[in-house]
Amino acid sequence: SEQQEQTVNITIEEILEDCQNVGSELGGEKMFTPSESYLAVDKIIDAARRTNADAIHPGYGFLSENAEFATRCADAGITFIGPPASAINHMGDKANAKALLTEKSKSVPLIPGYGGGDQSVARLLSEGGKIGFPVLVKAAAGGGGRGMRVVNRMEDLEEAIVGAQREAQSAFGSPVLLMEKYFSSSKHVEIQIFGDTHGNVSHVLERECSVQRRHQKVIEETPCPLMTPDLRKKMTTAAEEIGRIIGYVGAGTVEFLVDCSGQGMPDSFYFLEVNTRLQVEHPITEEVTGLDLVECMLHVAQGGTLLECGITHAAERGHQGHAIECRVCAEDPSADFAPACGTILRWKPSDIPGLRYDSGVHSGATISVFYDSMIAKVITHADTREAAIQLMNAALQSTQILGIRSNQRFLQQEALVDLALLEELLNGRLVSARKVLDHEAYLDGSITTQFIGNNAKFFQDLNAVVDARSRDEALDVALAWDWAKTQAGRTLLKHAPSAFRSGPRYRKPHRIFRLDGTDNPVTVEYMAQQSAPNAVTGVMQAWTDGAEAHSVEVLGFHPEEASAGSGEIEVTINGVRQRYGVAEVSGPGAGALWVHLRSAGSGFLVHRVPKLGTGADAADAASDYSAPMPARVLRVLVASGDSVTEGQPLLSIESMKMESVIKARAAGTVKVLVKEGQLVEAAAPLVVIE
Repeated sequence: SEQQEQTVNITIEEILEDCQNVGSELGGEKMFTPSESYLAVDKIIDAARRTNADAIHPGYGFLSENAEFATRCADAGITFIGPPASAINHMGDKANAKALLTEKSKSVPLIPGYGGGDQSVARLLSEGGKIGFPVLVKAAAGGGGRGMRVVNRMEDLEEAIVGAQREAQSAFGSPVLLMEKYFSSSKHVEIQIFGDTHGNVSHVLERECSVQRRHQKVIEETPCPLMTPDLRKKMTTAAEEIGRIIGYVGAGTVEFLVDCSGQGMPDSFYFLEVNTRLQVEHPITEEVTGLDLVECMLHVAQGGTLLECGITHAAERGHQGHAIECRVCAEDPSADFAPACGTILRWKPSDIPGLRYDSGVHSGATISVFYDSMIAKVITHADTREAAIQLMNAALQSTQILGIRSNQRFLQQEALVDLALLEELLNGRLVSARKVLDHEAYLDGSITTQFIGNNAKFFQDLNAVVDARSRDEALDVALAWDWAKTQAGRTLLKHAPSAFRSGPRYRKPHRIFRLDGTDNPVTVEYMAQQSAPNAVTGVMQAWTDGAEAHSVEVLGFHPEEASAGSGEIEVTINGVRQRYGVAEVSGPGAGALWVHLRSAGSGFLVHRVPKLGTGADAADAASDYSAPMPARVLRVLVASGDSVTEGQPLLSIESMKMESVIKARAAGTVKVLVKEGQLVEAAAPLVVIE
């Protein structure tokens, strides 16, 4: 009701007045690292005390799986909305978790591996050989793909161990590793569990999380397409047993690996780990059950039961429809998913009814090097899997994310491809990648965790392709935007026709553009006629590189008041009417604009090329050894004056939880231009080799 809505608004305003900042200095230039802000236990406890808070919900990152934080909350008389510290301790270390389950359970299946106390490189090399290749090396104390390596040969194992130890120490404060047999064809299926303070533990169905890159989830869905009633019963029973063994309270997730190497439907599974927190992908469980899992966590933390908050009933009732979540991330799929830091110039979710967006970004938000690359989670829910996929495609196509590179186009075209279709695509038997989503082979749900990695080169090439139709559409929109903006800004001779000349005309008015990722500029000639004097609307005839003329009609120009360089333009191109989002680049790279094409499902960066050229020399190009992204220099492995060989590691950098090693492309003498711990911008020179 209106009365209730007013009450909610007042409550939110009151809460905001009491918010305590533990991150960046508001209005200032300093940006705190996670260890100085969201991982700073003292700051968070102090913020709770100053606001008289009696409970803390840790979210699904940072301190949510930190037993010390849970203990500190209890010591301060503050309720930690999550499991007890003992449960976090039991499951926070993967090696300890496997040891506990080996002792306490005879029914939970475990992956063969090693997690002993001797963590010397020599011992790990020996154990890796015993397990047999391929072997998975991963951090015992963490998750999210950090400190994780798949090794196929003994010759590569030592480098993987040392790298994983270093990354695990940096990310989780512990270099301890776990080694396991790696399955080359498997699914990642997890079970949501819930426990209360009365000893009750229940599952809340499963989630399929097999579409991954760099061991990090990209797309999740529920129910799992290949789940049989028998397998679901076995897995949920095992998950509930684990919850009871560790005395679990609140929301948690038991992750399993499902072996798909055999014939027919998979029926064997192995325990991976327990995430002692609310998962990023929890919204899809909420969609198919009608539950609010955070509300259930609050209820349980106050002593309520699973029956009272609806958990027990949801488990018995089962799935109500099908839900899918896509993680939209600031990364470049055509460059092995390299992080893409920067500023979001325009953010506008789709206006399609029934969609759910979980996001904290806005137009003007900065994606920094310190945090995860995820921009938003897009969630769809429908009666069937096919309908949920179609709705997701429409949502991603119409979401405007301009200013940075993202995996938006990749999610629509590639990640939902079935392996059986790759040969058809490569042989040209399918007209476009988008048709894959309508193919019955995808609908059988047979994608495994190895899908993206096994076909990385194919995906990179497919993402890099810009078809002629999308190119021409992007150039037409850029032309229309520039023309309308010029008309809106005219102060003299506003009554004169567009492109009026008092002298002889030797060629038509024209613009020169270059689509990002291409080398060749494109000339677009045009003739325009305003619809009325002083109007920003009108009709143009445009010729792209001398091709046949086509019609571009500007029907509306809608720049945003807060940012004159961003907005929407309504255009009819060859009879098709659409509203396009546009954002202009300022600062470095000025002279370009981003255009969102719904037909292509992503933004395109269009560069304006000066008609007389820039005079830039090839020598001014960025060094071959420049930072591929904004990053922090982790280690400098050579010194100025050292002689290096081709392939020798020079330094390592970190951005968005991903470590990258810069290696020499040729032998020579090195000059180091950076130091360890230094923050560098994209394209900043790192080293020079002469």
